[in-house]
Amino acid sequence: MIKLRPIKPALLALLTLTGLATASTYSYYQSEMSDWEYIGYEAAYSSSSGNLREGQTTSWTYRAYGGDRYLNFAVCDDDCDDIDLYLYDQSGRLVARDTAGDDTPYVAYSVPFTQTLKVVVKMEDCSYDPCEYRLGFMHK
Repeated sequence: MIKLRPIKPALLALLTLTGLATASTYSYYQSEMSDWEYIGYEAAYSSSSGNLREGQTTSWTYRAYGGDRYLNFAVCDDDCDDIDLYLYDQSGRLVARDTAGDDTPYVAYSVPFTQTLKVVVKMEDCSYDPCEYRLGFMHK
């Protein structure tokens, strides 16, 4: 059994100031997910997370089943002021986007037939690079 010692407050402060420790996005993710569950959505896949510098993008693909409505949402850490989402169908056509100047974007799409969707995450404004993000996959 491995014993873990609690981290000392001074060390945590130093790690935070140097960028080696950031506010976790998990609590933000859980809060957003609860809001979407309240109106009938449920998790379709596990969340994905990572770090992006301002202006960088990353993408994720997933299988979406015909007849369902899919929703992707993102949250980011306290250093992030704006993150955007773009959703593409399997032919590469942009079907939804959220480019509002906020840190909790979402895109939703009713899938007419089973296909692979691609969601693109773009870090628009990160005051202290890199910023952590978490992406949710839901459906109903």
